[in-house]
Amino acid sequence: MRVSYFLLEAAAFACLCLAGSNALALCTNSPMSGDWVSANGATRGLTRAEVEVGCCDQVLNGQPACSPPDSVRLFGKCHPTDCDWGVRTGAFQTSGGLRLTYDQGFARRTVRINSLSNGNLRVRVFTDFSDPRRVDYNMTEIMRPE
Repeated sequence: MRVSYFLLEAAAFACLCLAGSNALALCTNSPMSGDWVSANGATRGLTRAEVEVGCCDQVLNGQPACSPPDSVRLFGKCHPTDCDWGVRTGAFQTSGGLRLTYDQGFARRTVRINSLSNGNLRVRVFTDFSDPRRVDYNMTEIMRPE
């Protein structure tokens, strides 16, 4: 009786180990990954975005849960060429969106990026100026795939 109980435990353990070895996480691309341009050709705000998101192998609240993004680079409207805001990493929110911050010295910008159901991105920027005499503001830009 004692030997058969031991064999049963050993068999159960072996099944669990073998089943676990065949399990693979599927890494899907985030709908946010890619090169994006403003849907508004006359924008005075953000003109382009380059977003590279890590592996999205889980779902949280119906949204892809992804590893930290490799990079987010935003470009603002400037003349004669667009201003490169630089590369930042961010954190995924429970809402499925991405949140990151740019500290540009004269202003701190909080950026939230969300995928839209039509395949575009919504990029919202809250600008908090260091100079208390300047008025802080919000800006929303819709981006389409480039």
